[in-house]
Amino acid sequence: MAAVFAGATRAPLTSVVFALELTHHATAFLPLLIACAVADLVSLGLLKHSIMTEKIARRGVVVGHEYELDSLAQHTVAQMMTADVKTVPMSMPLRRLFEMVYASEPGLKHQGYPVVDDAGCLSGVVTRSDLPDIDLREDLGWLVVADVMSPRSAIAAYPEESVREAAERMLQAGVGRLPVVSADSPGRVVGILSRSDVLKALARRAEDEHKRERLMKTFERKSA
Repeated sequence: MAAVFAGATRAPLTSVVFALELTHHATAFLPLLIACAVADLVSLGLLKHSIMTEKIARRGVVVGHEYELDSLAQHTVAQMMTADVKTVPMSMPLRRLFEMVYASEPGLKHQGYPVVDDAGCLSGVVTRSDLPDIDLREDLGWLVVADVMSPRSAIAAYPEESVREAAERMLQAGVGRLPVVSADSPGRVVGILSRSDVLKALARRAEDEHKRERLMKTFERKSA
């Protein structure tokens, strides 16, 4: 009975606990554990959904596999960030920044750049929204990056932390990218994490899920 319940609900440990509470036979723990684990594996191989999600799936709602890990928490910032980051000095003329932001060559144009001081330490981030209207680029070209960059302290990410933590910080700050700094030297920029990099982590999980679905369908066709 414990094995059947474990296979139907895909909750083997819960089934073991229920059976032990009903029987009060501690010696049955190992056989129960083995039987429930095997039942859970058989259920995963033969059934697409458990009894908990079957009715929801029949209504057309896409249900992911149970107990799946948070894909953003599985990846670190170092795995998903762009390491080849372009920084700009605080003393760079605004005319030059206009050229970089509105560059026509692919790969050169970005929406934001980390700003560093004369020592190469992170001082902030300048984005396209910080720039004045492009029609004023000639009149205000004598300004430098330090004149237009955001005055708030730079919010950064660290290579060792999870993408989930960095993404939550981006949402709280209302920004689309975070400079990544070394934990040993917080001022040294080692990369940049953008919204597209966060989406890459989700895309990897979706791709793995798609592959698993195809394998399941192949297995079901062969079984039929």
